[in-house]
Amino acid sequence: MDSHLIALKLVFDGVQTEVDVSTLEARKLLQKVVYLVQRSGLDLSYRFAWDEMGPYCRDLAQDNRELARNVELDDLSWEGYELQDRFDSALESVRGLIARKPVERDLATHDWLELLASIDYLVYVNGLTVEEAKTSLDDVKRHLMHDYPAALEALRAAKLVAA
Repeated sequence: MDSHLIALKLVFDGVQTEVDVSTLEARKLLQKVVYLVQRSGLDLSYRFAWDEMGPYCRDLAQDNRELARNVELDDLSWEGYELQDRFDSALESVRGLIARKPVERDLATHDWLELLASIDYLVYVNGLTVEEAKTSLDDVKRHLMHDYPAALEALRAAKLVAA
């Protein structure tokens, strides 16, 4: 297993996320985890562009498929490796974002992370205000907008979006 795939596996383990590419939802989850981990301070050198489901990286999609194949083949070459301690805060930040998912509604984790990553991308990368981001997302992610206030609060708590 290549070193970048080992790092990716360690990141997914660090945020307690299974490497699964069997469904669109699972693939979306992996994309958003890596986007948010990078925004939290652990640069894995993936570059994201806007997609209908939020930030997306074609190279990451390919690496996720390759990593999933290695995991399916019981490739354990990642064992014995660990990320440097200085990256613990990035992993903790994303675990915290996942934990802040509203529990009063039956919101899937992949949808929660799509909303978080989309808001962050529009504000951080595209330079929109949080209100402009809300207006922009209202048209394309209406099914998630009920949770916009909670997502914005979570991003502010993680210091990804200014208060």
